[in-house]
Order: sequence, then structure tokens, then C-alpha cells
Amino acid sequence: MKRWLLALWLVPLGGCGDSGPAGPSTVSRDLSAPATSFGFVAGTSLSFVSGETGQPVPGARVVIAGRDFISDGAGRVLLSELAPNGATVDIQATGFLDRKTLVRRGEVTTFELWPSESPTRMDANYSRALVYDSATLESTGAAEPMDRPSLDTPRVALIPDGVLAGDQRAMVALRSAALEITDALRGEITYNVGDDPSAMPVALMVEPENTQIVSENLRALTRCWRTRLVITRCEIIFRSVEVARSDTALHELGHTFGLNHSPDRREIMGVRRLAAPERFSPRERLAMAMMLKRLPGNLFPDNDRQAPALRASPNVSTVVCRHP
Repeated sequence: MKRWLLALWLVPLGGCGDSGPAGPSTVSRDLSAPATSFGFVAGTSLSFVSGETGQPVPGARVVIAGRDFISDGAGRVLLSELAPNGATVDIQATGFLDRKTLVRRGEVTTFELWPSESPTRMDANYSRALVYDSATLESTGAAEPMDRPSLDTPRVALIPDGVLAGDQRAMVALRSAALEITDALRGEITYNVGDDPSAMPVALMVEPENTQIVSENLRALTRCWRTRLVITRCEIIFRSVEVARSDTALHELGHTFGLNHSPDRREIMGVRRLAAPERFSPRERLAMAMMLKRLPGNLFPDNDRQAPALRASPNVSTVVCRHP
């Protein structure tokens, strides 16, 4: 009896109602296995999606560790060999900026691509202007590495001086600006008015006789300190309380996140704005969302291979915003 049971257990089982050989296994595989300490192991499925919509990107040309792939209809590539940590990853896809990155330990296997075509009208020139073309006094005119606050300290504390704190309309404008930029960043970094020792500080002050403000006829200037292209603290100097009450407050907060100037004068980050917008535009918001998905030090058009090694020492930059 025991022998019969053992023999029965060893007989291959057919499909339902099928007396023939067993069909393919229906056991599911994890298609988003994370990178191991060695990199991506053979059999790992990588996904390529739009950073705007999250939809798969089929037909992307992907080169990993020198091996060529084309993403399938679901935006996936199945690795046949180990892709070790430090291996280069190059991605080209219609409608997206060319991506250059590395296999990094602990990264997920979904690659979100930066749109170069979008219903928001974002394109390569716009991304370069808003994110990489520095508006600082120290700028050389060339595209510069992207910078932003750290996601490890996802709070920003706006600390007004006595003049601003004593002006109700200015405080309303600052709180409204803090809410808007927090919303634009989807709460991944939050801005609040008030001191918070554990947050990134942004000092706010009114200095109508500031030498630079007067000599260059500025509405405001924003100065930020960085370490390894991570913004660690900023200060905003307004020409007057009236300027702090205006849309300039939100504009300057955009600089503290790492935004430069938009080429569109109708947007919050536009220079000499044609109107007084109260909210970031859809494409400004898209650019901010993509910045959150990239390492500080990302280079135009979309290259973070050197990001950890760039600018190892602290540095400071000043963005100036002139009167119309």
C-alpha cells in the first residue's frame, strides 16, 4: 500500500481534464524584484514607465552593462545575466529625455523616465531652463547640476523676521505660499511657517536698504547654501513688506526647492510675470515631481552617474529677481 501511494505521488499530473503532459506552471514570479547587494540578478524584470503618468513605455532601447534590450509591450526587459552594481544603464525612448544612470544597490527595478513631450507642454528646453539653467549670480551660463532639499529631512521651516511677523497680510501670503508649494510637492517635502529645529531653515526678512537690492533694483533675492548639491538652508530678502505680500513669496519659495526661472512669464517661476498667478502651473508641478525622483547632481538632460561625486564641499548661490 505504501509503495502504491509513493508511485502515485511521483506520476506527473496533467492539466484540468487533460491526461497528457503537464502544462506550463501557473506559479507567479515577482516581476519587480529589488536589486541585491550584487546588483540585478539574472531573471530580474525591469520596468520602464512614464514619470508623468506611470504608464509603461514599450519600445524603449535599453543598454545595461553593454547588453542591448528593447522593452516589450508592457514596458519590461528581462535580464538574462547579472547586472552588477555600478553597471551603466542607458535608456532611449520616444517622448522622453535620454536617461543615463547606474545599477545601484537597493534601488527598485522600475525606471521612471523624464518626459520631453507632455500635455503640460513640457519639453527638453523647458526642463533645462527651469531645472538646470542656473539663475544665480554665480552662473557660468552653462547647464548646471540639479539641486534640491534632501528627502531625508522632508520639512522646511519658514522663519520670518519681526517686520514680516508683525504684518498680517504678509503672514497670510507666506502661509498660502507654504501650502501651495507643499501641495505641488505632493507632501513629499512640507513647508510651514514657524521655527522647527529639525527642519531645513529658510530665513525671511525685509531689507529695503540692502546694498544688492538697491543697486540692482531687485524685488527680492534668495540665497541658498548647499552640501553635495543638497540645499541645506536658505534666506529670502524682500525689498519691502508689499513684495512679501505678493506672488513673489511663492516664486522665492520655488527657488528654495531648487527651481530656476521659467521661460513662461505666465508661470510662478517666470521672470517679470505678466500676471499674478497663485499656483504652480501643471508643467512646473511635473518638473518638481521629476526632481523628487532624481538624485541631487542630476545633469541635463537626465544623467545621474556622477551625482554622488559632484561638489563635495559646501557652496552658496544667490538667485536675484528684478523689478518689472
